[in-house]
Amino acid sequence: MGNDLVSGALSRTIRRVPRLALTLLAVSFLTFMLTNLLPGDPALTLLGENASDEQIEALRLDLRLDEPLLARYVQWLGDAFTGDLGTSYRTGQPVTEAIVERLPVTVELGLVSLAMSLVVSILLAVWSAYRAGGVVDRFLTTASFGLMAVPNFLLALLLVIVFAVRLGWLPATGWVRFSEDPIGNMKSVILPAIALGANEVAVFMRVLRSDMVTTLRQDSITMARSKGLSTRRILLFHAFRPSSLSLVTIVGVQVGAIIGGSVIIETMFALPGVGRLLVDSIAERDLITVQGLALVIGVSVILVNFLTDSLYSFIDPRIRDGDR
Repeated sequence: MGNDLVSGALSRTIRRVPRLALTLLAVSFLTFMLTNLLPGDPALTLLGENASDEQIEALRLDLRLDEPLLARYVQWLGDAFTGDLGTSYRTGQPVTEAIVERLPVTVELGLVSLAMSLVVSILLAVWSAYRAGGVVDRFLTTASFGLMAVPNFLLALLLVIVFAVRLGWLPATGWVRFSEDPIGNMKSVILPAIALGANEVAVFMRVLRSDMVTTLRQDSITMARSKGLSTRRILLFHAFRPSSLSLVTIVGVQVGAIIGGSVIIETMFALPGVGRLLVDSIAERDLITVQGLALVIGVSVILVNFLTDSLYSFIDPRIRDGDR
C-alpha cells in the first residue's frame, strides 16, 4: 500500500513536468523581451550617449538587432541553454561567470536565513499551539504580527546599530568566505540572515500554529493521549507531520520573497552576492547582465516551487492534484 502511494506521488510529479517546461519557456521569453521593450535603441542604452556611431552600429550587429525577433529569441535561448548568457559590455566579463562567482554568497545567505527561520518558527509554533489561548500564545501572536510589519531593511539597520556599532560583536558590512575563515564567515552571515529571515519566522509560525491547533483537536490526538503517549511524542509525531503540509507549501512560496529580499540585504551589508550584482547592473544600465540575472532568478524560483509541490505529494501521497 505504501509503495503504491509513493508510486502515485512520483507519477503525479512526472505528469507536471510538461507544465514546468511551458512555464520555464514563458519566463525565458519574458526575460528576453527585457532588451526589446525598452524605449529607444538598446545599443545606445548599453553604450551610453557618448558612444560613437561606429560603436553603436557594431553593438547592434553583435546583438543581431537587425534580425527578426523570433529568430533572435531562438538563438538567445539556445545560447542560454548551453550556459552562455552573453557578455557584459560594462566589464567585459561573461555574465555566467559573474553569476557563478557571486552565487555561493546568495545561496549561503538564503539557506542560513531559511534554516534559522524554520527552526525558530517550528519551536515557537509547537509551543504556541500546545498552550493555545495562554499568555505565551497571545504574546507570540502579537509579536508575530508586529514582526511582519517591520520591513527587512529597517530591521537590518537596527541590527547593525545594536550588534555592530554599539556592542561590536559582529561586522556591519563585508563578507568572509567559508574556505578562508569558517568562524569569520558565520559572523559575516548572521546579521544579514536574521534581517532577511525575521519576517519569514512570523509567517511560518502563524501558518504552522494555526494548523497544529486544528490538528490537536482531532479524534486521533485524543486517542493517542488515551493510549498514554507522551506529550512530546504526540506533538512531534501525531500533530506536527499532518500540520506541516501547509508549512511546506508556504516555504516554497516564500523562497521568492527571500530571493527578492536578498537584493536589499546584500546591498545594505555590502555582500558580493547575486542581489548586489543585480542592483549594480541596473544602476550601470548593464542590460545584458540584468537579463541573465532575471533569467536565473526566475528559473530558480520556479524550480524551487516545483520541487516543493512535488515534496508536498510525497509527504502525503494520498492527496491528488485536484485536491490542491
